[in-house]
Amino acid sequence: MVIDHVGTEYRARRVVLSRDWLHRPNDPLWWEPQGDLTHYKIVARGIGGRILWQGRFDHLADALRFWSDLLDLGPAPSIWDLPTPSWFPGLLIPGVVYEFATVQAFSTVGTTSWNVPGFVYSTSYLAVGGGGGGGGGPVNSDGAGGGGAGDVAPGSATMAQGTKQVSVTVGAGGAGGSTRTSPGTNGSGSSFGAFVTAPGGGGGGAQSVAANSGGSGGGSGNGGGAGAAAGAGANVRAGGASASTGTFGGGGGGGAGTVGGGGSSTQGGSGGNGIANAVSGTSVTYGGGGGGGFYAAGNPGPGGAGGGGASGPSGAGSNGVAGSNGLGGGGGGGSFGASGAGTGGSGGSGGSGVVILSFTPGPAIIPGKFIRPLLRR
Repeated sequence: MVIDHVGTEYRARRVVLSRDWLHRPNDPLWWEPQGDLTHYKIVARGIGGRILWQGRFDHLADALRFWSDLLDLGPAPSIWDLPTPSWFPGLLIPGVVYEFATVQAFSTVGTTSWNVPGFVYSTSYLAVGGGGGGGGGPVNSDGAGGGGAGDVAPGSATMAQGTKQVSVTVGAGGAGGSTRTSPGTNGSGSSFGAFVTAPGGGGGGAQSVAANSGGSGGGSGNGGGAGAAAGAGANVRAGGASASTGTFGGGGGGGAGTVGGGGSSTQGGSGGNGIANAVSGTSVTYGGGGGGGFYAAGNPGPGGAGGGGASGPSGAGSNGVAGSNGLGGGGGGGSFGASGAGTGGSGGSGGSGVVILSFTPGPAIIPGKFIRPLLRR
């Protein structure tokens, strides 16, 4: 089975390079690795493009073997034609569309280039900004705020004819505040050319210091203060307020999916939850907010689903938990310091962002005409 325009073959369960391999065009081939991680997926779509099934394959040969096995289920006039798979009865309907896609993830912080493969003119993408750092822990009042999540921005892009490279930037997570009066630092944004920019999350607030806006806003660390509002972005939410009475639990950082929880007299606010996306071939939740800290002997705020870090345990002067790298989670707020310690724990740093691309080497396949031969088996 020939898999590209320079004659590379899948044969005897191996990928076999053609004699013309060394003389291939300068453009990379659709299946060649780029970025920090390359894998493959096969997707079956129904009416309206709804995903009915998808599978992820870490190795090209494994994906091609699966594709080839589907080919063997019925007649096919060309290498990209496929019958409806018998292993999923729910797909035995006309109009099912199949895609064989390459997925490339860029997770190293900084700017690089994606070299556009030959005969690839469009791509789906997911850009996630870096999470904000949590605020520094207090010593005599107010729980520190959790960091806001980076924006989670999905979409698609069509490259202009002749485009050879597209710039890719992966945003860093913000640093956590190191003292009771230092808020967390905002995360930096991630981008894919001029198609999308996903802002970084806002830093969590500290004692008597307001939280920062960003992508999703940081939680408040100032007793009775409001969390920071959400900034620009596709999926961003506000940070939570800190408690105005009792022992002032800090607010949770906003997540990509829900706002940060407010602090209470017994609990730091929960980080807002992120949102799930399956561009990689597996559903993953990105953009959880950091949990808010607590002043005295209360409960630390949990991080939001999607890589948000929890706050440190109160009374121990411990640091907030860092947000998860590659998910854009906000860092947890630092904990209240023990009596006489002079300072609380530092806020957790925000998690770095990611840019993920998913593209097909050619048109999708509509195998409705192969359903009847398959059902006769």
